[in-house]
Amino acid sequence: MSSNDHKVSQGKIVMEALDRIGAMRAAREQCDRSNPMEVQRSAKETLSKLRREHEQIAADHKDLLDDCGLLDFDIFLCHDEPNGSLQFEQYTQIRDALRRKSHKMAMLQRQSSLYQLLSDHKNSKSSYEMTNSTQYLTRQKHVKHAVSTTEHFVRKYKGNIGSHSFLAGLYRLIHNQLHPKTKTDIVQWNFTGSVLTEACHMNNEGDSEAYARDATQVLFSFLVWIKDADVEVATNFDFDSDSNALNQDIQEPILSFQINKFISNSNLRRILAVLPNPKHLDARSTGSVEVFDGRCIDKVQARMNIGGHLDEAWPAWWQELCSLL
Repeated sequence: MSSNDHKVSQGKIVMEALDRIGAMRAAREQCDRSNPMEVQRSAKETLSKLRREHEQIAADHKDLLDDCGLLDFDIFLCHDEPNGSLQFEQYTQIRDALRRKSHKMAMLQRQSSLYQLLSDHKNSKSSYEMTNSTQYLTRQKHVKHAVSTTEHFVRKYKGNIGSHSFLAGLYRLIHNQLHPKTKTDIVQWNFTGSVLTEACHMNNEGDSEAYARDATQVLFSFLVWIKDADVEVATNFDFDSDSNALNQDIQEPILSFQINKFISNSNLRRILAVLPNPKHLDARSTGSVEVFDGRCIDKVQARMNIGGHLDEAWPAWWQELCSLL
């Protein structure tokens, strides 16, 4: 075990001891009040159980708890120890402050990891081709890859409600782009990074980034990341040198995606066909959609292949299957 892991383990033991003492104080108060006998009996049983737990932990970690002033829990429970309540209040204030700091650090770490994940995808060869080459997403193999990547994601995560808002948002983006008010409209989907980092950890076997990584693969299979400089400022920092970030309010990075400009409407429908209808999902679509005029090419990726004139021809049997879908 590394030095850092050892400190984390010790911190967990101390925090659990303090929480246990807090639970004992609550049980003791129930015992002292004029509660019904049944309530008092239950409180006494809880108090006795917590005492045994604390004594077992203290036997293995006597020096650690003694150094923190948590070895002798009776001073926090006895009425004739007025300093006990004051000391416990101070401890809980410190604990709450540490937990807030820990929560912020975890959020910042997830944001930084997400930004790195997105950047890695954006800088990959396939992503470069997708953004700059007419060959990408006009070819069958690339469209089939986008369809299969999306279909695999749906199969893996649809059973977890945490993914439903993302799936509904993806469906809304494609549906709105297929039904624009004007032919030049470009739809952009904006959502917070927590949609990818906090939503779902199903079937990941301890891999906390698996969901974000799988969702990112879906996004980059047929969408283009509209990178905002503010995202990099908010998430790309050094934890050792940027300690002041923990004392500031954390701003959720907003991620923005648009349909790749070379994908045709017919190929978009192929992707839409493997997404669940939002009517069958248990959460509303996440984020918001913005509509831009595609003629303002300085702001958006104007679509170049709406009708599919650049598309590689599909086999007749595939066309018939898509018509049935």
